[in-house]
Amino acid sequence: MSESIAILMATYNGARYIREQIMSIQSQTVQDWNLYIRDDGSSDGTIDIIRDFCLSDNRIHLFQDLEIHLGPKASFMKLLASINADIYLFSDQDDVWNANKIGLTIAPFHQYNDNAVDDVPVLVHTNLSVVDQDLKVLTKTLHKKNISSNLQVLLPANNVTGCTVAINQNLKEIALNPNLKNIVMHDWWLALCAASLGKIYFIQASTMLYRQHGSNQVGTDRNFFDKIKRVFSSKKELNIFNSSIEQAKELLRKHEHHMSAEVRNLIREYIGLLDSSTRQQFSILVKYKFRKNSILGSLWLWMMIMLK
Repeated sequence: MSESIAILMATYNGARYIREQIMSIQSQTVQDWNLYIRDDGSSDGTIDIIRDFCLSDNRIHLFQDLEIHLGPKASFMKLLASINADIYLFSDQDDVWNANKIGLTIAPFHQYNDNAVDDVPVLVHTNLSVVDQDLKVLTKTLHKKNISSNLQVLLPANNVTGCTVAINQNLKEIALNPNLKNIVMHDWWLALCAASLGKIYFIQASTMLYRQHGSNQVGTDRNFFDKIKRVFSSKKELNIFNSSIEQAKELLRKHEHHMSAEVRNLIREYIGLLDSSTRQQFSILVKYKFRKNSILGSLWLWMMIMLK
């Protein structure tokens, strides 16, 4: 079976790097794809660059509407709702994809279903290499070991990087139309939908160069000291926790009746952490093992919840 592949890219003032990113997509070993780009009101020539690519490559499409400055979360969700395909990949405007990125990313869909992308909601994400603005490698692989994709980890913190993600049509249908005010980012939301109602597959190999620079919307920790600084930034972490509770409530609101009892109860217990006594919080954390991917992050999460 031949799947239709849609690559979704949200842009905003990305003229400096977008040409290199689109060229890396054009250089993929898998060539049967369409790239749909939604611009969020750029004023730096980004749209002119996109239009030039559209003229020279009929697989590239500029998606335009009257709304601007929506931000990446709303832009990606708007694109996802507007395009139809079998498999959807998400692309930032300033990265560089390895030539085998699409091929590696779409391969796991077939192991879940003989009909390739039907029936089971599936999300695939991969490792990445962190580079500076000149593509000098800062971190060869962001995730040094296989990362967990269960709800005990994904409810408190997102470890799914949107620009590495691919989803199938079934997951798209489940993920559409949340209250955007209640979700933190589109990639986190997609991961929660997949973890609670479908499957997540992580590819350990790096498939792209994730460029870090001053204009990044979302960044990563460059080194251990960045991680320490972030983990112990109590106000920021508390805000993330509170936002994750609202996101969990949205997940339950939309999909409660389609979840297994086990998943439904787990999400309810996580939401209950907000208003429980310290003793109850400790009991919930121990029983359900809500945590982050690192021991340091998990310890801080538990301390922050019980001392807030």
